[in-house]
Amino acid sequence: QGKYQFINAGIVNQVGVGISLLQATPVTLRLSVDKLLADTTFREKASSIGATLRATGGASKATNEILAVLNQ
Repeated sequence: QGKYQFINAGIVNQVGVGISLLQATPVTLRLSVDKLLADTTFREKASSIGATLRATGGASKATNEILAVLNQ
């Protein structure tokens, strides 16, 4: 899991649902949390992505699709 942490953080940052930190200190964490809570854009984008994932079947459907390909 750890090897994907920075990749996932970059994606979260890129799609606008979070903030990636190169170095987490008490100050940077506090500033980031304050920004996430104050800017409703993050919540709106995360909600939109969540709705899309639910509409397409979510993790369960994705798992079934992957297993179907592997079992061919």
